[in-house]
Amino acid sequence: MTPTAPPASTRPLWLAVFVLAATVTGTAAGILAFAGGTNIPLSVVAGGTAFGGSLALLLALAHFMRAAGN
Repeated sequence: MTPTAPPASTRPLWLAVFVLAATVTGTAAGILAFAGGTNIPLSVVAGGTAFGGSLALLLALAHFMRAAGN
């Protein structure tokens, strides 16, 4: 009987999905801020803030869901 490999972790895939979703959120926030009349540097700050906030929220949600599954 041959030994089987342990199941591969899906954590890197989920991290990539979270970063992609946060990037879309940050880009949308930056574009909306610029369309609302904010100058470019402040639009970049708004987009970065939205990216950081949404990524933190998604990572916290993943941590909560992993702890709830035990």
